[in-house]
Amino acid sequence: MEHAARMRAQGETFLFPDVIPKPRTGSARSLSPDPAEGVEKFGESIDDMWRKALKIALNGNPRELCMHSLRHYVNDTLLHDPDVLDVTRYDITGHAFRRQDQRPHSQINEQTYRDDVSVRIKADAIERLPRLF
Repeated sequence: MEHAARMRAQGETFLFPDVIPKPRTGSARSLSPDPAEGVEKFGESIDDMWRKALKIALNGNPRELCMHSLRHYVNDTLLHDPDVLDVTRYDITGHAFRRQDQRPHSQINEQTYRDDVSVRIKADAIERLPRLF
């Protein structure tokens, strides 16, 4: 929470601005005043470091786990935690909030007409995840 407050105080709009991929010199994105404009995947900038860490921590990573494996772990673990709401889990994993039993107007209310789950609630849910290594 302190990190989020520091970023806000510095005028940052992103929690981790250092993961915004750097635009190529001369590209359309390099001319934009917003460095995040046009970025589709922010995680690419940390993927190499993540793969190296997994290789060390998991004795060569024989299961070939990757960043997407972490997303599966978080989703599956929080899915089975009765104290974490679906909408919180979806905000953490970056998925749209939909249930199969929803009527069409429920989707609009829960996707379009709602704010993001607060950072405090998301942090509390993340703290519930068991540490793997």
